Parts: sequence; structure tokens; C-alpha cells
Amino acid sequence: MFGRGVNRRMFVIVALVGGLLSGCNLSEPEPVEAVPAEDLTDLQQSELPDECLVGHWTVTTGDLDIFVATLVPVPGLRVTDGSVYVDFTWDGNYVYASDGFVLRIDLGPDRYLQGSAAFQTTGIYTTESGSLVLHDSGSVKQITEWKAVKDGVAVVAPGAGPEMSLVPAGPLPYQCGTEELVLDWMGASGAVPMIFKRQTP
Repeated sequence: MFGRGVNRRMFVIVALVGGLLSGCNLSEPEPVEAVPAEDLTDLQQSELPDECLVGHWTVTTGDLDIFVATLVPVPGLRVTDGSVYVDFTWDGNYVYASDGFVLRIDLGPDRYLQGSAAFQTTGIYTTESGSLVLHDSGSVKQITEWKAVKDGVAVVAPGAGPEMSLVPAGPLPYQCGTEELVLDWMGASGAVPMIFKRQTP
């Protein structure tokens, strides 16, 4: 008795499945053309940020002094205070700025020009073929105020002091390591390294 009931149920189920399948179009699916995987070999060099760059980097006063003296052909020019820093983010944005640095040009015994400089620029950055490109968003702000100091007395310097910019224009070859980032600026006598140290929070 039990076996007959099971057989009837199986017959009903098979009939229902058969009826459903007969109403469906069971033709074989058309073959789908395989889409080749996108080649990302060169993407890191042209569109994605170099992950080594991501972080906060600073040029100390001493390294900035050597860099400016080598890059800018002004006799007696020194950097006596302040630093320059750059922040690179994962999404390809950057902030490149100074925290205020002091320039000094010696003019003789107890006489010198002193300039307070500050700048900031932001935008996006890319890397390509071993070079870093800072795409400026137009937010550059640079302030340089010069004063003359003679025998310890400061007076407003007549006329404008020398103008200079530490905002790079064009691709900069770079070398990035765990603790140090070197940007090679082109100076009058060749490449001048700007040495940044990684700052950890």
C-alpha cells in the first residue's frame, strides 16, 4: 500500500515536471564570445598612484638649504629656518607646501636681506616612466617678504627682493624608498636632488 502511494506521487511529480519542460524553449544557448581580460601592465605607470609615494614627506631646513643654494644661483643665499612638505593620498591627490621658511642673503659684515616665504599648491599627481607629475589645480599661493638688516636693525628693503619658486613645473624624475623620497629638479648645471624624509604619525 505504502509503495503504491509513493509510486503515484512520483508519477504525478514526473508528469508535472514534464509539462513544465514541454512549455519551455530548451534550445541550446548561443555561445557567448569571451571578453579578453584588460591588460593592466602599464596602468601603474600612467594612471594609478605609486603606492610608495603615499604618505607625508618633509624636507628639513638643512636639506632645503643645500637644495636652494645648489638650484638658485644667488651668491650668499641660505635657508635658515622652516621646511617644505608634500602629502600624497591613495586617490591621487597631493598638497605641496611650506610651513614658512626663512631665506637669507648675506651682503657683507652685519648686513643681509631676509625673506619670509610661504606657498601652497594642491591638485592631482600621476607617475609615468619613473617621473612624477604634479597637476596644479591653480591654488598656488606664494608670499615672499624681504627686509634689509644692518647692524641688527631691520628696515624695509627698497624695491622687490629676488623672486624664486619651489613649485615644480613639468615631470620630475624620482626615487622612492621606505624612508626617503628624492625628486630630481633640473638646475643650470644638471639635476639637483630634493630630499624628502617620510614622517610617520
